[in-house]
Amino acid sequence: MKIHDISMPLVNGMPVWPGDQAYAFKQNWSQSNGDSVNVGEIRSSVHVGTHADSPRHVDSDGLTIDKLDLAIFVGPAVVLDVTGVALIEPSHLETAAGKLGSHTFASLIGEVPRLLLRTMSWPDRSIFPETFATLAESAAALIVNSAARLLCVDVPSIDTRDSKTLPIHHTLIGRDRVSAGVQIVEAVVLDHIRPGFYDLIALPLNVVGGVGAPVRAVLIER
Repeated sequence: MKIHDISMPLVNGMPVWPGDQAYAFKQNWSQSNGDSVNVGEIRSSVHVGTHADSPRHVDSDGLTIDKLDLAIFVGPAVVLDVTGVALIEPSHLETAAGKLGSHTFASLIGEVPRLLLRTMSWPDRSIFPETFATLAESAAALIVNSAARLLCVDVPSIDTRDSKTLPIHHTLIGRDRVSAGVQIVEAVVLDHIRPGFYDLIALPLNVVGGVGAPVRAVLIER
């Protein structure tokens, strides 16, 4: 069994959404100072690094992260390659699905409802990107209507950096969704991952009342 870690390392100085709480770890107790154990503390946004958004993130009446079904974040998954595309349209999803066999995108997601999109549009993860690949609203609607349960992306957000209305979030998990909704994990690392089929474990921390939570995500080769 081969396990691929697709999580961003949590490290002081890592990029966070501009204006959000930076990640900081410090060690408060140290055996080198005579303490009996080593103990540290973390201060951070819940949307740091690889993280899940809860519906509450964009809808004050939406579910918080601790109320989501954990089965959403564990199970068969597919990685589709949409590199070189700035705005991901339904045609790009159909093309990527077709490269894995004689599937339409909807039939593929009907069989494997956890989707990871490899865009490779965040080349330097030591800085927050000015631009990155995002979904067209029509592509987000296709993902929802295809009965996907989870969408993971290798960028900081499924909406553009300057968006204030967050239409893609709302289509997938917010009040404007067109069906039961698709949960979101952002900022996975797929540079070393080939398109294809895997088993995914991407469990968010059990943050009571959380609008999001950090995730340790792994792909397991079948």
